[in-house]
Amino acid sequence: MSLKTRFMPFLFALFVCFFAVSSDTFGVTTVVVVRHAEKVIEPENRDPVLTEEGVERAQALARLLSDVPIQAVYSSSYQRTRLTAAPAAKQAGVEVRIRDPRDSGGLRDEILKGHSGGAVLVVGHSNTVPSVLAALGIENPPAIADDAYDDCFLVLVPDEGEEGESFLLHLHFGKNSGD
Repeated sequence: MSLKTRFMPFLFALFVCFFAVSSDTFGVTTVVVVRHAEKVIEPENRDPVLTEEGVERAQALARLLSDVPIQAVYSSSYQRTRLTAAPAAKQAGVEVRIRDPRDSGGLRDEILKGHSGGAVLVVGHSNTVPSVLAALGIENPPAIADDAYDDCFLVLVPDEGEEGESFLLHLHFGKNSGD
């Protein structure tokens, strides 16, 4: 296990906790945005479950967020997103909230009104994660490749009335998607 692999979860948790706990001082809402984990490929099935690798990645996400005070977890209604979100939601003691993945603006409003100054997890799809990032104030959000499952986007959004722009930190978690 490389040094980067061993310390990335710690550094990530430290970074998120710093901003989540210090939100009164900084006026920041922390939003962690990921794509669902690896899914079973079945051409006739529009709602597949996770593969074994996907289940492992969902557990890796929960481990990554284990020290983060997550207030809410959002997912689309598809099994692959709900199953990716479930371990982190269980660990945080919250239910997975189902949202329409195409309504990024409504999701942003719900997060910023209901969880201002807190930390939230959003699990989406390769074609919805960029629009969620854009709705959170990220200019030119990165595209997600069809075979990429290890992207983790940490977005720090200034609370209403606070100055500044949203900040994006692009990390990776679990096994590298290309391996």
